[in-house]
Amino acid sequence: MAAIAPTAGGQYHWVSELAPRRVQSFLSYITGWLVSLGWVSYLTLVSFTAATTIQGLAVLNYPDYAAQPWHATLLTWAVVCFGLFFNTVLAPRLPAIEVIFFVLHVVGWFGIFVTLLVTGPRRNAFDKFTHFTDGGNWGSDGLSGIITMMNSPLCWLGTSRQCTCILEIVILVLNYYSAEETQNASTTMPRVITWSIVMNAIMVIALADVYVTAIDDLDATLSTPIGVVCIQVFYDVTKSRSATNAMAALVVIESISACIAEGACASRQVECTTFT
Repeated sequence: MAAIAPTAGGQYHWVSELAPRRVQSFLSYITGWLVSLGWVSYLTLVSFTAATTIQGLAVLNYPDYAAQPWHATLLTWAVVCFGLFFNTVLAPRLPAIEVIFFVLHVVGWFGIFVTLLVTGPRRNAFDKFTHFTDGGNWGSDGLSGIITMMNSPLCWLGTSRQCTCILEIVILVLNYYSAEETQNASTTMPRVITWSIVMNAIMVIALADVYVTAIDDLDATLSTPIGVVCIQVFYDVTKSRSATNAMAALVVIESISACIAEGACASRQVECTTFT
């Protein structure tokens, strides 16, 4: 659809084009605001991820620090304001900044992947990926897995109480909103979307493999006093606070970069939905 009808509006525009005329406006309006609310909610989520990771680092490095929920709330607002600053004051430089974040994304992935691969324990990944636990007492491993995936829409592993790995559809959707400014969108957009999915799928699956095999005691890891699962896994593997700080800092940088990109997409979606 991005190749056939390149537009900054995305889904609501395509619904308007394809829906029957008598329900065209209504369905387009509902779609636009549902997508807008989704983007705003996801912006909150990535900001909260960065905030809780920062808070987890504080717990790791300062044992006397007592983490409070309102601390995470204030940090979340700080991350949101930081993203707002980038999308307003530094908006003309946003393309160059995004390139820097892309480089950090690739370098950071290799840094975490290689560290977990080299220093992590050698376990059978098959046993890890075929063992399921109904931790929420839903009565079904399948239902528990589906609910877990819905509740953890981030590519980072275990950034909250979850220990899951999902190739987020946001990777795909982020490309839609740039279609309007893309030259030769009919051929460029399919290539961009395809390569985004392929590259991120390979990276996520490979990282999930070494990450899951690095977890020794799942229950102990999930109940970590640090409050952030990935930080506990990094520390268990490296046995070094310095290495853990560096790896967790990459998670923070990735989350903040996602907040900046998310803010740009969310603001564009809300603007298009409101004024179109």
